[in-house]
Amino acid sequence: MFRGISVRAGAFFSVVCFLAVVFCGQNFLFAQTTGTILGTVKDQSGAVLPGAALQITNVETGNVRTSVTGGRGEYRLPALSVGT
Repeated sequence: MFRGISVRAGAFFSVVCFLAVVFCGQNFLFAQTTGTILGTVKDQSGAVLPGAALQITNVETGNVRTSVTGGRGEYRLPALSVGT
């Protein structure tokens, strides 16, 4: 009986270790393929600029994304392809 319990405990421990590696190690298994650029647009005096037009260009692919700043000069461009 004692021997059967230790085998089950060993199998359980193996499964737990496997799941820990799979779920905790997934960041090492997959490369990051997108990124986000965010910030605030201000003028020379430090005042925010709401409604400012932005253009982000990936120089490697020529892909262009545009945005307009919000009421406090903030912008956020998510899901950009990683590149220069």
